[in-house]
Amino acid sequence: MTVPGAGRFNLVPSLVAACCCIAATIVLLLLADRGFDITDEGYYLLASQRPSDVLAPANGFFYLPSSFMLDTVGGDLAAFRRLGLLLLIASSLFMALGLRRIGGNDGDRGSTIGWCAAIATGGLAYYGIGILTPSYNILALIGITCAYGCTLRSLVEHGRGATAWAVGAGACVTFTLVAKWPSGILLVAALTAWMLLSPGKRVARTAALWIGAGILLLLIVLLHSPGVMFERFGNGLQFLDRLGSPHADGIFVRYIGQLSEFSLNTIVLAILPAIIIAGLARTRGFGSGWWSAIAALWYGWWLLLDTGKLDGGTPDRERLAIALAGWLLVMCIGWISLPPSRRHDTARGGSIVLPILAMLVLPLIFAFGTGTSLPRTAGSACIGLVAAILMIAALAPGRSRMGTAVTAMVLAAVVGSSIVSMNEQPYRQNLAYGNHVVDTELAGGTIRLDPHSSRFFTRLRTIAEEHGFTTGTDLIGITNLPGVVAALGGRAPGVPWLHGRYPGTVDAANFGLELSGRQRLRDAWLLNADRGGIDPNLLTSRFGRHFPDDYTYCGQAWWPNDVQRGFVQLWKPADARVNRRPVTEMITIDEPVEITERGQVAGPFIVDGLHGRFRLDAKAGHIVITAIKPATDGRFALQIRLGEHAHPRIARRDHPMLVKWSQDTGPGMFIQQDTPGGLDHLPGTNFRVYPNDDSTVLRTLDAGESPARIGLNWNPPNPGDSIVIEGLQIQWLPLH
Repeated sequence: MTVPGAGRFNLVPSLVAACCCIAATIVLLLLADRGFDITDEGYYLLASQRPSDVLAPANGFFYLPSSFMLDTVGGDLAAFRRLGLLLLIASSLFMALGLRRIGGNDGDRGSTIGWCAAIATGGLAYYGIGILTPSYNILALIGITCAYGCTLRSLVEHGRGATAWAVGAGACVTFTLVAKWPSGILLVAALTAWMLLSPGKRVARTAALWIGAGILLLLIVLLHSPGVMFERFGNGLQFLDRLGSPHADGIFVRYIGQLSEFSLNTIVLAILPAIIIAGLARTRGFGSGWWSAIAALWYGWWLLLDTGKLDGGTPDRERLAIALAGWLLVMCIGWISLPPSRRHDTARGGSIVLPILAMLVLPLIFAFGTGTSLPRTAGSACIGLVAAILMIAALAPGRSRMGTAVTAMVLAAVVGSSIVSMNEQPYRQNLAYGNHVVDTELAGGTIRLDPHSSRFFTRLRTIAEEHGFTTGTDLIGITNLPGVVAALGGRAPGVPWLHGRYPGTVDAANFGLELSGRQRLRDAWLLNADRGGIDPNLLTSRFGRHFPDDYTYCGQAWWPNDVQRGFVQLWKPADARVNRRPVTEMITIDEPVEITERGQVAGPFIVDGLHGRFRLDAKAGHIVITAIKPATDGRFALQIRLGEHAHPRIARRDHPMLVKWSQDTGPGMFIQQDTPGGLDHLPGTNFRVYPNDDSTVLRTLDAGESPARIGLNWNPPNPGDSIVIEGLQIQWLPLH
């Protein structure tokens, strides 16, 4: 590859690129002590805090290097995040300098600064998802970029130097394999092909690659006992198989469809600038500065209009990847359109085509194995696309340093600004980072959270300490609560994350938990989320405890964010079973009632919401609701709740109570409560462990005056429609 030639003005755009990279880095460093997600981020933190407890690693052994990182910073979450960020920048720069070496570094510091700044900013695209806590994904990206950096150096070195760098590339492959094994497998295949197709000592380099990978892999296995490693890896595969995640169904067919759509979007958005560049490429004075300008205008239009940025929207990782892929396509078309005499496609070690292809597949290597969107996940590894764009820019005619520096500047600016935009709000949290201002003590150190999240952790920690919970106590989170376990300093027996809302949730949870042993489970405390989706007895009965009679209710706190929004209760294992006596009340009506207005008393119910007119009838001991006349807009909607006149416990209770609101057949069910953060609405569909089962809502109501709305809602389409409610009852179980 021909590096741009003389000229001093390249220093200005290069310095601008460096400033963009530094600015994006500073923003992410400043955000490192804010926000905390109790699902994914909690899982990464908990696995890193307690690596010996991960008996069924669903995502491989990423927790081995991440636990070392966490120990290095003294267990502090904010420092852990900053360390991951700095390691990613370092690995990105390592790869960037490797790319400069294959181009022949002519000592031009200006263009090197811009080159490295743009590629390092591309590395920061990883944070487009908004997760700051180190995970298997960031470790995989660090491993891939380091492996690329070593490979690039191996291609330009000779003798022992080439062999040493190839061995280093192999070690990085093993690191990636440990962090995220699907990416590791694809990486070793890609590097093997790259080395075999490159000129020079192909076989020697490739052998050194595999030797390096084998030595480190053998060392890791021996240090952690081969039998234990293989057993745990098998447990992890079994756990995923039992979970029955629909993400794994037809994954390769989905990949093909996703990539086809991605390619089509890229081509459509690149047509106009490609035509312009193809025409200008025949102009003698056309250089890489023009390529960058046209591509930048195209990207800016796409970013502002297509992503809704002008309307307050933000780009996501997939859109960023589409934009960069289109930019690269435009640059390639411009280069191909040049007369053959004006093309430059050589580099130290041979043609530049192989390194460019390697950069193109880097995002796919990173994303391989994901159960969600392949292009969206690949968008976190846009560093490969950024590097490829820069390499094409360096091939522009005229050998102008200025053109490459301008390309680097524009890349750093648009990618850096996109990453900052995508990090305006923490992952799976409702409020932007600007609202995370309350210092909150967690087991991972002090983190600044929004007031509602801070109140949740502070209250739950207080409740736990008052009931004798100590750091290192076993704590089972039912379900999707690994971050709460980590924040309290607990240990998760068997698996760090009991996944909810999957077909095999119960089977997978029981399998993972039982790996830790029956006695350990019997002594464990419970966290039970309103939106956990399962009856805790489906788990506790397997180790000889009945919920809630074998547990003492400690208290609850309200989590305000995302899919787990709702109350989370803490339960302590009791020394002896408490024979609690539930009070069950069947809900019936004595005579027909026509419902015509809100606030109306209808038997045991009060009408909360109404569109149209309805009638309640009693039939064979059941309740029948019939739609009579729609509202003026043609709609029917009815929401009724149990009234305090018939059920005074709804408004006030002398003791905390576990309330079970259930039916055999009927409309939608719910329990609602007002919270400091808004209305908490818990529907019956939350407990749909089995298909079409929305017949139960389970809630813990604390003592005192804390009114709850316990009711039904129905939205029939036509007049004359009716629904029969069978077996409607409410059960009150005192927890004192």
